[in-house]
Amino acid sequence: MHYLRTDVERLHLSVPHLTLATPRRALQFFEEVTQTGAELAHVLSHYPEVRYEPLDFHYVCIQSLGALTERLLEDLLEEQSWRGVLWGALLVCLSPDARFRPALEKASGIAPYQQWAVDLALAALTGEQDTQNPALQQVISKLGMQLASLPRPAVALRESPPPEMLQLRQQKVRATYCQAGFQAARDVLSHLTAEHFIE
Repeated sequence: MHYLRTDVERLHLSVPHLTLATPRRALQFFEEVTQTGAELAHVLSHYPEVRYEPLDFHYVCIQSLGALTERLLEDLLEEQSWRGVLWGALLVCLSPDARFRPALEKASGIAPYQQWAVDLALAALTGEQDTQNPALQQVISKLGMQLASLPRPAVALRESPPPEMLQLRQQKVRATYCQAGFQAARDVLSHLTAEHFIE
């Protein structure tokens, strides 16, 4: 994992994963979202100074796109269960870039029920039509165009500590728990966490 799990999870906390979990439901959702975006284009154009609740999904998308790198995509696809696979693939659909291909190809088969989203993302990279979900591909592309003119926020994600450091911290917390109990272990964990964030 390249980034702290909590930071990556926070990026897609507001994503309606269950609503997007199947192509049929995703199509209906994206049609509604893009219609709202078209009707409220004058409001959307004032982002980030002006925010309006009906455009919340647009803001969630632009926030994630502001953080999207190859490393974040790998974390989403490999470490965040089917939800991460779904969201990572949809982000690539919204903003296709050839540098994302290796991570997507590696993710094929990780979450079988979300393979349709990975296939859509791979099609978006080549510019080919997805034969299984062409209408969905089209409407996601439309949302991508609505987002393209918006400034992408700079989103800082904290680096995940190396595995060796995590293992040492686990051992320290475990030893403290065995010697002094729950509260002492919790205090040690809080101190170690704060220490990492300060670094």
